[in-house]
Amino acid sequence: MTTDHPYRPTLSLLPLCLGLVVTAAVYWPGLFGPFFFDDYINIVLPEGIRLKSLTLDAMLHSTASGNAGPLGRPVSQLSFALNYYFTELAPFPFKLTNLAIHGLNGLLIYAVAHSLLSATRPSDRLENTRLLAAFVAAAWLLHPIQLTSVLYVVQRMTSLATLFLLAAVLLHLRARRDDPDGRRSLAFMLAAWLVFWPLSVLSKESGVLFIGFVFIYEAIIRRHVHGGIDLFGKFILGATLCAGLALAVYLLTPAGREWLLGSYTLRSFTLTERLLTEPRVLWTYLGMILLPRLNAFAVFHDDILVSTGLLSPWTTLPALLGIVGLGWLVWRNRERNPLLSFAVAWFLVSHSLESSIIGLEIAHEHRNYAGLFGILLLPVVGYRAVEPQKTLRIATSAVVLSFLMFSVLTTALRSHQFADGLRRALMEAEAHPLSTRSSLTAADELMKGIAPKDRNGQWYKLVHEFYERPGLRDPGAKAGLLGLIRLNCLAGVKIDPFWLEELERRFAKTRLPPPDSNLLFSIKEIALHNDQCLKDPEVNRLFKAALSNGMASSESRMFMYVWYSEYLFFRNNDLNAALKALNSAKAIAPTEPHLQMQRDLYIEIDRERNKTHASG
Repeated sequence: MTTDHPYRPTLSLLPLCLGLVVTAAVYWPGLFGPFFFDDYINIVLPEGIRLKSLTLDAMLHSTASGNAGPLGRPVSQLSFALNYYFTELAPFPFKLTNLAIHGLNGLLIYAVAHSLLSATRPSDRLENTRLLAAFVAAAWLLHPIQLTSVLYVVQRMTSLATLFLLAAVLLHLRARRDDPDGRRSLAFMLAAWLVFWPLSVLSKESGVLFIGFVFIYEAIIRRHVHGGIDLFGKFILGATLCAGLALAVYLLTPAGREWLLGSYTLRSFTLTERLLTEPRVLWTYLGMILLPRLNAFAVFHDDILVSTGLLSPWTTLPALLGIVGLGWLVWRNRERNPLLSFAVAWFLVSHSLESSIIGLEIAHEHRNYAGLFGILLLPVVGYRAVEPQKTLRIATSAVVLSFLMFSVLTTALRSHQFADGLRRALMEAEAHPLSTRSSLTAADELMKGIAPKDRNGQWYKLVHEFYERPGLRDPGAKAGLLGLIRLNCLAGVKIDPFWLEELERRFAKTRLPPPDSNLLFSIKEIALHNDQCLKDPEVNRLFKAALSNGMASSESRMFMYVWYSEYLFFRNNDLNAALKALNSAKAIAPTEPHLQMQRDLYIEIDRERNKTHASG
């Protein structure tokens, strides 16, 4: 056994320490950026996170206030509430907390990497193992694909879930490495499965992937190290396979199919189309990881073309075969190169939930937050393969260091973008001209805090261009048309009749998922607050077109009737018409208590109006 020099362990950790310092430095400018997008509906607007005292009842109330995911993500909600208690809604402390969580995750990545590298090659010097693990952790901390999990505040749900997941994985590895009959191993195992894993799942449902990571560890790494699978390992593998089988059976039942297909009511694509598209998305992620170009990254990736068949686009089939090939690589190398097999399996497992059957959006960078670890283990595999050859070892080290430096530069540039909402939105819209949401976000940011200009001004032309893009690309897009209407309202320019006619047609004849039906709320607000913008006949036609659309969900139709009733009552003072619209909403959702409350409110306000009119 080799004894390390007493100072060398400290020196071997230098890359990790340096990585933490550089991470703080490159992220620092971005901490001054604003909240944006889903930050508002999850953090800024909800009353539930506005924690006023640190009493148990108040904190329990905050944990129950979430509406994200089927479990409400109470641990993440509590973390937001604690941020609010100490700093209210200042974005900087929220983002600083995210950065601290990211740093802790980097330390856990180091510990997990060190444990795996020690297990797969126990003969290596401790100094070398620490050095390799430190470089993996530093690269993981500094890669630009991780940025949205730090500077996009609501993605604390991802980083916090990963924090507890990595802690659970580390404790499981330690428990399985130590004496299986020892008390310490039992304590580690209980903490992993009964404390940290539940905390991960309650931060975000992706924490359930802990089971998958344990599965591949037991089936690949520990099996290789110990020459087989012991009774406990067989129990874990068997239980995991049974759980997977049970889930598959459930999804075949009517209730399971209803739940699964219900997740697609928000989407413009089907289950089949998503399954065909996601292999291409995984290769897109790998491209971002291996060649981190600044213009490849963005908050939104809705410019990725949805696959409608194996050859539409033609890259669909090769991408699918490539994923099958990665699965074969895992199986083929499980004996002779278990670290390679485990690294690829880790990446695939990390995407087995959010990049599979559930009707989530097609792509988001934060889905790689945990999965990046698997890809960053691959350079270690390569380094070990060429280690005996000095020239190749030096060349490999140079490539890895160059990659790390390029990652730092790209992350620093992205952080600079995120320091200003308008700068970020404009740069992403220019880099992703086919992204509807990037274009709309850029237009919305330009509209904030800038006095309306005439239609010949540069500001007007730029906003007009960004709002016009989605409608030119997508015959069913509606938000851009409404944006053009709103732009002209604010600029005091006459609305193009074609915009209204086309928006009416799209409301009536194209798919109407909730994000599109929610535009009726904006139309109602525009009409209520700007008398000179939309006239009564125009508003009525838009509402009637949307309400006639048979592709709208029942819930969406109910809300549209409620918004229409508000328009009729508060704009036209027409109680009878408003009550008729509310009755239509109640026919859809007879048990909704707020509908009766709204009806009573209308009647009470109308009574007060009549009293005022009579006395006048």
